[in-house]
Amino acid sequence: MYALRKVLLYIKHRLSATSIYGAHSPFLFELFNEVFNKPFLKEDRLAFETYRNSMLSDNHPILFEEHGAGNNQNRTMTIAEIAHKSSISLKKASLLINLTKFLKPASILEFGTSTGVSAKALRIAASEAQITTVEGCNELASYINHQWNDPKTAIVSSTFDRFLASPLAAEKKWDLVYIDGNHTYEATLLYYKTIKEMHSHNNTCIVLDDIYWSKGMTSAWKKIISDDSNTLTLDLFF
Repeated sequence: MYALRKVLLYIKHRLSATSIYGAHSPFLFELFNEVFNKPFLKEDRLAFETYRNSMLSDNHPILFEEHGAGNNQNRTMTIAEIAHKSSISLKKASLLINLTKFLKPASILEFGTSTGVSAKALRIAASEAQITTVEGCNELASYINHQWNDPKTAIVSSTFDRFLASPLAAEKKWDLVYIDGNHTYEATLLYYKTIKEMHSHNNTCIVLDDIYWSKGMTSAWKKIISDDSNTLTLDLFF
């Protein structure tokens, strides 16, 4: 039933979507060319795949804690199993890298570190940016932090709610925010509202992954795009 619903939603999305030729805004036209229509550079793809493949072949076991939507059951999993379940695709990586290069953020916040695959895409695109990435599973955050050992990347072990209420987030504003975790209606709207009101500026870009993952996520997305104070909202389906 879920797969059928997603197919129907995708068909509806394609029928109503606008191509680059319908983009009358010069900014949006540039965004199409520099982000959506730009190929995945060979060196970027190689760097991304090298890291992702290292995670997909890592059999180190950890006690994995789930937070948010799902079963929320703690169980032992290998890094490879987690990577297979949560890693972004090459298409998403290309989009995320191109978008980050286009925006040139100095500060990036990610919700949902997992095995660091998305964070790697962000780092490839913004080598000098300060990246803060938040992971709810303590053992996983600790392991990935050890693998990275990057002074410009802070891998924080915390739930997203606790992080936003912590001194680490106090008065902090980010240029780019990537949210990929806790796919529930209530949580998504809470993170969006808190980040927009307290941790963003006029040019902050918020990327929400999996907006058609569930009815709750889709409802949250519809609520967000109805906020007239946003400068621009784009629905890329995934």
